[in-house]
Amino acid sequence: MKQQVDIIWDTITNSAKSRIDYNDFKESFDGFGNQNMMENVLFMMICGCAAKKPVDAIAQDVNRELLPLGLVFPDAELQSFLNDNANKLKNEIRATDIALSLLAQGRQIPGVLVQVKSVLAEA
Repeated sequence: MKQQVDIIWDTITNSAKSRIDYNDFKESFDGFGNQNMMENVLFMMICGCAAKKPVDAIAQDVNRELLPLGLVFPDAELQSFLNDNANKLKNEIRATDIALSLLAQGRQIPGVLVQVKSVLAEA
């Protein structure tokens, strides 16, 4: 069963998938054979951007997470993806930043979700 907070992260990730060429992104991971991993990598990238990390550091973080699974994704491709899509994902990045801040303040998940959905709905 999913944790309530996962609803927030799933909402952000699903929104991100609608703003980018997710099929192209997904094809990059075809050899890995795990749908959830693709979504997790996308969310890790969004979190890295929300934390205002440099693109190269985000790519290194992603690969650090993949390495125990015996997988490596070329840093240059991850960096290129981020550079090409960061502007398209600005609402998701902002929503993640706001959600993390509100959750750290102890706000209730339903209220945080309302705020996240509001940010994601912005044009």
